[in-house]
Amino acid sequence: MPTGSRIVLRVAAEADIPTPDTDQMAFFANSDEADAPHWKDDTGTVHSLQGAEGALDGTIHGNTGATETVDWNTNVHSMVLDAATVTVSFSNVPASATPGVVCVIAIQDGTGGRDITWPAAVTWGTTGEPVWTAQAAGETTVINLLTLDGGTTVYGSVAGLPGAVDFGEDADITTLDYDDVADAGATGEVADAGHRHGMPSAGGGAAPTDTMVFLTSVVTMTNANQFYDGPTTGSLAAGEYLIGGAVTVREETGSGSMYTAQLYDGSTVLATGSGRCEAGTVEVSIAIPAIWVEPGGATTYTIRVACTGAGRQIRDTATNNGTADKASWITAIKFA
Repeated sequence: MPTGSRIVLRVAAEADIPTPDTDQMAFFANSDEADAPHWKDDTGTVHSLQGAEGALDGTIHGNTGATETVDWNTNVHSMVLDAATVTVSFSNVPASATPGVVCVIAIQDGTGGRDITWPAAVTWGTTGEPVWTAQAAGETTVINLLTLDGGTTVYGSVAGLPGAVDFGEDADITTLDYDDVADAGATGEVADAGHRHGMPSAGGGAAPTDTMVFLTSVVTMTNANQFYDGPTTGSLAAGEYLIGGAVTVREETGSGSMYTAQLYDGSTVLATGSGRCEAGTVEVSIAIPAIWVEPGGATTYTIRVACTGAGRQIRDTATNNGTADKASWITAIKFA
């Protein structure tokens, strides 16, 4: 999984960026404005993705003392933390529905271990806020802050670590749905629409867990054109999974048959694969590529098989040079 937390924007002229669909926005590096970050709304209007129009600007604050103000009209802020606790406040936060981005470069002074207190609106996602007091003297941290709602929620991330909103590694031009951004604020997960339609989150949190189950005995498909259960996951709890697998089938006798494999959740066929065994004693493997599923409650997933001929087999072990009980299997990788 990616460990970075960044957006890579495509460089393009304003006219070359298509107008997004309703309630969406398209981010890009605007070649008409010295490659500065901009976004186009669903009316075709282009906005700056920074506190002030034009090239990135910055403020060198020097030593902070006990308080420091981050002005969102300035894009980059550099400060030396020289008090036991530095309380940060915000000013000139962009209005709601106008994205704002600032970068804060926080440098520990010669003592180190200085703490930072941020406004309550700042959220750090599943990884939580860094432990500033654990930082050594002279250590530098690059902090990225983003808001889309006038500062009601500010997404914070540290360069090189997962953050509150993780857009994935090396993403090209990115289109966000407002509803998905709102979801990200609630879950601390990826904020792109693709997450719901087949892509796991790239954010922080627990590592994925894998359940892999092998068929342990031959299943004879006594009747033609009837589905028989092969490998099964057993009951899986509610969550987000990638599920796939493969079955090996055998044409024991006959003149050749067509085989159909289905990934089945007990009520719905989620994916299908097929293959053919020619006449004679022949085996073939049918793969079910992994798909993204989000069961709302306990659900069992099974790869089941039907054949146009009677008496065929779902194999647990390949007949020639096979390893025991490895010929047919299903796997479920849980992400959340």
